[in-house]
Amino acid sequence: MPKIALLMEDAADRQRVKGLLAQVWDKAQVHELASHSEFLTDPLNQRFDLFVIDPLPASDTDPEPHIRQILDNATLHGCPILALSAYCESEQNRRELLKLGASDFLPLPCPDFDLEHQLSQLKLSFYRQRELEKVEEAADTDRLTGMANRRKLDEFMEALVTLYPEERKPFSLIIADVDNFKHYNDTHGHQMGDVVLATVASIFKARVRRGDLAARFGGEEFVMMLPKCNKDNALKIAEKLRKAVEDEDIPYQEQQPLGNLTATFGAATYPDDADTLELLLKKADECLYVGKEQGRNCVIGATPMH
Repeated sequence: MPKIALLMEDAADRQRVKGLLAQVWDKAQVHELASHSEFLTDPLNQRFDLFVIDPLPASDTDPEPHIRQILDNATLHGCPILALSAYCESEQNRRELLKLGASDFLPLPCPDFDLEHQLSQLKLSFYRQRELEKVEEAADTDRLTGMANRRKLDEFMEALVTLYPEERKPFSLIIADVDNFKHYNDTHGHQMGDVVLATVASIFKARVRRGDLAARFGGEEFVMMLPKCNKDNALKIAEKLRKAVEDEDIPYQEQQPLGNLTATFGAATYPDDADTLELLLKKADECLYVGKEQGRNCVIGATPMH
C-alpha cells in the first residue's frame, strides 16, 4: 500500500487535499504531518512514496532557508514531491523548487479539478513504476536475501555515472558489513547465519529511500546506492540503518563479542570523494575499515578529494 505524506501546516488546506486523495487514490495510506519542525526533527521516521508539501512556514520565519531545509529533507525519501503552495505563484519560485527536488507544483488556491488531475497522474506513474520494478527484480535478485544481486548493482552504478554529466547531482554509496559475522556463523551454524543476513537485508531494504538500490555485495557485505544524495544526507541514512540493526532483536545476539549484533558503515559521494566508480567503492571500503578499527558499530564518511 503506497504511503503519502501530507506536510501542510494549514489545517483547512490539509483536510481538503486529504479529501481529494480519498477520492482519487483510496488505496493510499495518508499520513498528515501538521508541523514542519516535527518533520525536520526526524525526517526519516517513516518511508514515503509521495510527498504533498506546502513548504511555506506558518510563522514569520524567513521562508527561503526554511523551504530549502524542508525540500532537502523530503528528498531523502527519493520519491516524487508535489509542492502545493502560494509560494508556487512566482515563476522564479517554481524554478527554485525544481532545483531543490520538487517533481511538480500547483499554486494555492487552485481548482479541485487541477489538483485531482495532478494526483491521478502521480497515481498512474506510481503503479507503472511498481510494475517495472517487479519485472526487473525477478532477474536481478539475490536468492537468500531478496536484495539486488551484484549484476544489478553494477548496472545501476554504471547508469548513475552515465546520467551524472547531465544532471550534475551527486550520488552516494554506502557499504555495510555485519560485525563479527564469522564468530556468529561458527558459533550458531550457517543456517542461523543465513537468518542474520536475511534479517539485516530486510532492514536495509525497508529503510532506504524509494529509488535507491540496496544490494548484497558478497558474504556479509551490503551496498546501498543513493542517487541524488549528498554526503550529509548519506551519513544521515547510514546512521539510521546502523541504529536499526543495533535495535533489531536477533537470536543469540547477546553472545556476540560486542554483546549485540551490529554493523559498520562506510560512505562516499561521487564526484566529491571520487571521480570513478572504482575509487568511490574503494573510498567507502576504506571508511568501513576505519570503522572496524575504531571499534565497529559506527558510520564513517570519506574525505573529499579537494
